[in-house]
Amino acid sequence: GTEELYDHESDPDEWANLAGNSEYDEVRQRLAQHLPKVQAPFSRVHNGRPTNDYFAELYETSGARARK
Repeated sequence: GTEELYDHESDPDEWANLAGNSEYDEVRQRLAQHLPKVQAPFSRVHNGRPTNDYFAELYETSGARARK
């Protein structure tokens, strides 16, 4: 659905989305050639564990608490 394009040299924090600026149409078209035509299916398992539990553990080990 949406597109995003940022100039990481002048905007490293990605505040200004340039995708809607026609000045960057050529850049968007060139980069779009590298995108897959079909999305990979979502995997509900990561390293043999359910994905939600995996990400919950990452979140908790960062010092935060996740709800399951």
